[in-house]
Amino acid sequence: MRTSVISGLGALALVLAAASASAADQPPLTPTRDVAVTYQATDPKGAVHVVHMNFDAAGRRLHIDVVGQPGFQVIDRKANVLLSVLYTEKIYLERPLPPQVGNLMDRSPNMLMKRGATATVAGTSCTLWSVPTGPNSPDLQACITADGVVLKAEPVGGGSAEPRLEATSIVYGPQPESLFVPPAGFRRIQPTMPPGPPGAAPPGVQGAPPQPPSPPAPSNQ
Repeated sequence: MRTSVISGLGALALVLAAASASAADQPPLTPTRDVAVTYQATDPKGAVHVVHMNFDAAGRRLHIDVVGQPGFQVIDRKANVLLSVLYTEKIYLERPLPPQVGNLMDRSPNMLMKRGATATVAGTSCTLWSVPTGPNSPDLQACITADGVVLKAEPVGGGSAEPRLEATSIVYGPQPESLFVPPAGFRRIQPTMPPGPPGAAPPGVQGAPPQPPSPPAPSNQ
């Protein structure tokens, strides 16, 4: 996977970060129960990508599968591991979560969101929140359910390089363990150089899944 699945999710990855639910009047940012979500991600050039995300709430694990890419990735927060699987080569790579991903799993004390109106996305009620992303970046508007599922995320204003994401299907229920572990018979490889950005292919491996042009990715089915 020479191109990134997770890093291409940009804005969405930030919004889907795990939350410290103790902040007053702030929404949880990871689902509090198991759920599978299909998203439609539209990049700044108008290309549309389909992303499947599966959440294991108790295990704090996230499975990310971008349609059209020959592999998937798993963020395992409890184990602090990023799993990358490549179907075409029948290989997988496990490495420590890169800081860019690990930092997303804890809410910054300064990341205070502003509550807006309620809305409905994919037949599910959610609350609109204004999400600060940094001093030189446009805020995001995210629609988040009471149990922490991000149903929609988009940058505020024009000219942003971030993609827009909207859930098209949400299904609650236990997620198969097979989504979060390497497939049987796949060979584990060792990195030959320092880990690249989240979602990058295992070093030295050809045939990585093509990355959607700067799209976001993931969450509830």
